[in-house]
Amino acid sequence: NAEEQPPFTQGSSAAGGGSAATDLPQHFAPPRWVHDEDADECAACGAPFTLTNRRHHCRRCGNVFCNSCTEKRSPVLALGVVEPERVCNKCHREIPAENDFISTHLPLLLKGESFLRIQMLGAKRHVMLRMLSDMSSLEISAPNEPPRYIALADVSELRAAPDSLVAFSVSTPKARTKLAAPTPAERTAWLRALGEAVRIGTAPSLKDRIEEERGTGARQMREERLRLQAERERLEHLEARRAERARFKEEISSKYSVGSTPRVGASLGSSSFSPKPSHLGSP
Repeated sequence: NAEEQPPFTQGSSAAGGGSAATDLPQHFAPPRWVHDEDADECAACGAPFTLTNRRHHCRRCGNVFCNSCTEKRSPVLALGVVEPERVCNKCHREIPAENDFISTHLPLLLKGESFLRIQMLGAKRHVMLRMLSDMSSLEISAPNEPPRYIALADVSELRAAPDSLVAFSVSTPKARTKLAAPTPAERTAWLRALGEAVRIGTAPSLKDRIEEERGTGARQMREERLRLQAERERLEHLEARRAERARFKEEISSKYSVGSTPRVGASLGSSSFSPKPSHLGSP
């Protein structure tokens, strides 16, 4: 059969069916699609591919697996796959949170929302809060003021105010920004979305993480092959030594008749001994 093709266009964030976010951040750029000829064994269980054990691609990480390790199906919204497709077991565990972020939290963050910024002495000012499309920072803008930016990597705490149903704070090591949402439900939604954005945005991108795992896996496979080769050579050396000792013993035995036992009752030489007959008596 023809080789499976990636469900996305290399270099694009999403393609082939669209997703909840039309232009996904580069954080979700697709990993490199591994070609069939570059995979001799399953990337998960290590089973070699044969005529009966066929190759199958995970539609998220692009690695090649056996059928048993890609039995599960799921949409992969990060790559624009909206219908359930074949995925590996590891990706299947990670996809639900990723899909939830892309379908629910990401649109909210990119669109932005109007909040009240609570300043010193209780003063309040209308501001617009949104996340930049590269998922690097939050932007807080107000009329007639230059925007302020909070890097996601700097966010140390997101906290709901205990004395209010709508207020919450975004803290960094240097400052704390206190905001009030229009409703308690919107506060809850934004705290969840911001928490996921910080978690995902500060982690390695999908592409970088998959490439790192491939490098680690390749190193481990090389190390395992070297270990097995060294073990085979050790066992072959021991077997050769045992065979050499056996040959040496056989040569010694053949040359010197080592181990031969004299026949019982064999002649002891020309001298012989005969006991005196008892009927002759004493002299």
